[in-house]
Amino acid sequence: MASIQFGSVRRNRALFPIGLIILSFLLILSPMGMKEYIAEIGIEIFYLPIENIKGKFEDLYKVREHARRLEAELEKAKLQLSYFTDAVEENRRLREFLSLETDYGLKLIPAEIVKLPDIPNQCSVIINVGSDFGVRPDMAAIAPDGLAGKVKRVYDNSSEVQLLIDPSSRVSAVDNRSRVQGILKFNPIDGMILDNVPVHEDIAEGDTIKTSGVGGVFPQGIPLGVVAHFKIGSTSYFFAEIKVEPFVKFSRLERLFIMDNASR
Repeated sequence: MASIQFGSVRRNRALFPIGLIILSFLLILSPMGMKEYIAEIGIEIFYLPIENIKGKFEDLYKVREHARRLEAELEKAKLQLSYFTDAVEENRRLREFLSLETDYGLKLIPAEIVKLPDIPNQCSVIINVGSDFGVRPDMAAIAPDGLAGKVKRVYDNSSEVQLLIDPSSRVSAVDNRSRVQGILKFNPIDGMILDNVPVHEDIAEGDTIKTSGVGGVFPQGIPLGVVAHFKIGSTSYFFAEIKVEPFVKFSRLERLFIMDNASR
């Protein structure tokens, strides 16, 4: 069936120029009235279909041009939305900063994290402020949700911050409800734990743990985390095993605030 249709198309193509020749001869040999009639037939057979095709191509061109304009407008809208989103985020950060300064009553130095740990077991980050901005070693580094660590090394325009998830980190901590004190530390197996707490002390799951201020490194009252699990220690019957879920999500840190203890 397809071969028959294809043959028919080829025959029609072959007859097309023959038809034009015959029509031309008829126009030459025919009287004026007949010429006009034949011309009208020729227009209907040859010119109008071509004009229709031309019109369809023009419509298609207009549709494509309209689509291009819409794409350009969409890209412009996306860019404006990106600028707006950045402005909203910057405004949120400023309000966050002002709120934290009010909450702690200390001068805060805003900092962006410019370098993450090179290896998985390295638990420090590099920030973009240093001694030129008033940063000194042992200053507390906080995130909006709580304590993140402390300044370990200081350079002119950058500093290294030791995070709480460093196994060598130690923070004097207190249960916000019962005022029981302990030492917050981290190990890769158990995670964040509150150590040196006797089993008979009043500690319960859901309690908020904050810095105690003992030792003078970290100001008192900075949120650390919440008690997630409490039980008698497996290595000692005298001390409890207390797991703490930290408030700070260390894998999502982007910026920190350095607390200027001298401004107290």
